[in-house]
Amino acid sequence: MKNKHIFMSLFLTLMVLPPLAMKAQDNQTTEGTDFWFTLMRADADNPEELSLTISAKNACTVTIENPTTGYRETVNMTAGGLERKILYDGTIDHKADCYVGTADDEVNNVFKAIHVTSTDNISLFAGNWREKSFDVANLLPTASLRDEYVICAYTPSDHENKEQGSHFAIVATEDNTIVDFVVTAATKGMPSNPGGGFIGGGSSNDVYNGKGVGDTLTTPVLKAGQVWYVWTGNNDGDDADLTGSYIKARDGKRIAVFNGNPHTNVPHKVRDRDHLYSQAMPTVYWGTKFPITGSKTTKGSNYTTFYDRQKDKVRVLAYYDGTEVYINGTLAHTFNFAANPHHYFEFELGDGTMTDPQHSSMYTVPGTSCFVETSCPTAVHMFMVSNRYDFPSSPYCNGDPAMIWMNPIEQVIDEITFGTYRDYSHFTNVVTETANVNSMTLDGNIIAGEFQALAGNSNYSFARINIPSGTHTLKGSAGFIAHVYGTGEKESYGYSAGGATKPLEQYVSINGQIFTPDTKNVLC
Repeated sequence: MKNKHIFMSLFLTLMVLPPLAMKAQDNQTTEGTDFWFTLMRADADNPEELSLTISAKNACTVTIENPTTGYRETVNMTAGGLERKILYDGTIDHKADCYVGTADDEVNNVFKAIHVTSTDNISLFAGNWREKSFDVANLLPTASLRDEYVICAYTPSDHENKEQGSHFAIVATEDNTIVDFVVTAATKGMPSNPGGGFIGGGSSNDVYNGKGVGDTLTTPVLKAGQVWYVWTGNNDGDDADLTGSYIKARDGKRIAVFNGNPHTNVPHKVRDRDHLYSQAMPTVYWGTKFPITGSKTTKGSNYTTFYDRQKDKVRVLAYYDGTEVYINGTLAHTFNFAANPHHYFEFELGDGTMTDPQHSSMYTVPGTSCFVETSCPTAVHMFMVSNRYDFPSSPYCNGDPAMIWMNPIEQVIDEITFGTYRDYSHFTNVVTETANVNSMTLDGNIIAGEFQALAGNSNYSFARINIPSGTHTLKGSAGFIAHVYGTGEKESYGYSAGGATKPLEQYVSINGQIFTPDTKNVLC
């Protein structure tokens, strides 16, 4: 009899064989009492308005601080309250200093992360606005952060040579943090160092000389609150898309990662552009079942007549080679990493008429909803498109690109309070099991009549609800997922309303023995 030890390498080989058994663990959500975050450049070096929105179920005291600059502010929250704090407004220096992507990052060795603590659970949403450029992210609490991430951005359009590209930022939450990462696109330094490689926290680009795309790169030792920023500069197209870049902190250190684009079109080269900003979700919270629901909008200054947006882009990001993607039960794609170095599959949901000039053969799904199922865990993001791609002739629809994390079914929640932004038309898309629509309420009102069957899986139903400006609470005793978005003239924002962060324990059972990534078993 011969013993065979099953190590991680063999486990990864087994992982590409669908289907996988999965178990959900823990009960952590996007609510918490401790958070770290930063905001990234949008269109230009200097921000116009940076904000933090706080949502509290119970009365509590919230402290917002930058440990490096000495900025500190306390907010007393009432039960059910929602407070929006302006961290920077373009003229008044609040000393928050939470914006990365400017030329002084490298020169002055500045730390630009904000630390938020609370005496009770809260939800946080960070926003970066300037005229014709806006996006919002739902922030993860420190307890939900992990050490491993894969980046999602969008193919950059830089037709006005404003040095846009794509980017990501790594925030250390504790001292002595070292992060290894592999990028899928060539990067550049800031304008002050156009020949450089990576920047952030006063780094020297010399440490990356001779290394590039596909090589393992390493940050210096980071202190708590230090941000490491990676950017592709003014490169345009697929060669400047950091999607698929891999990030892994050493020694299990918890890091926060933010990704997106300073200012880009969706799709590539079709006007108009907008900021894309989202917090990357740790790979342990990815899923295999995703209900996708299309966006709504208005036209002109009339915010009372609603239209289906004609198109939304969806990217499915894979971790394992060989992962299969099924849309409405039909095999749409099988990942081959050798041919697809960015590790994503993109399709379009909408009217079914492909007019993307760069991707005329892209997979299209007609309708306003679909069900995506994958053979291994994946991450899914929806991208609201440029307004002139949606409605190419005047009067144009309201809205522009925004980036939204799509919660998988595995990460349902039963209650969340959130808020809207600016004087826009606002919507929330909600998905729950069809048998449970009667349990869903919005601000205490039953919304069962708003639901319709989800295409591709009638076990689920969805609602797309216009909501007024202000604070809102969704509840559903049987669980739901939801995202929130708003559209104005050439501006959009969108974010996940919140979700569970339950690690999915992936394992293979062979003759009753369970094999996981962090255990060693013996087969005889």
